[in-house]
Amino acid sequence: MAAKGSSFLYPFLQDIPIFSGLRPEAAARIFRSGKTQIVRDGRTIVTEGKGGGDLHLIVSGQVEVWKKGPVGKPKKLAVLGCGDLFGEMSTFDGSTYSATIKASGDCAVHVIRGQVFRDYLAKNPKDAYQVLTALVRILSSRLRSMNVVVSKKG
Repeated sequence: MAAKGSSFLYPFLQDIPIFSGLRPEAAARIFRSGKTQIVRDGRTIVTEGKGGGDLHLIVSGQVEVWKKGPVGKPKKLAVLGCGDLFGEMSTFDGSTYSATIKASGDCAVHVIRGQVFRDYLAKNPKDAYQVLTALVRILSSRLRSMNVVVSKKG
């Protein structure tokens, strides 16, 4: 039996890479374990080096990813939009956030507490396999993009 309202949520969730391989009720259950926040233009959502652990999913709008440079001057690394996520590394390794994320225009960001997310995955190994496979694809794509950027500088 599908979770209440999952048929409404699923078309949206199946377009989000981290949820794309999941059953509709599983995707809806994970999504519903979080809360959506409206973030105004220019506001910082997470700060590089500060406590992390939560998974953030962009529901609407865009955010910018900023990283401190060698002399402390921030550099914009990427712009993320609807369906993209951030905070995934600290969700699993418990470290601080590796970059600062700022709203680029008003946006909606869905936050799932890391412990809640990890607990769900531990109790649902088939869903965990789908989610972790999607995360590996996402992280691999980001790493490949960074490799291109770094190789062009040298």
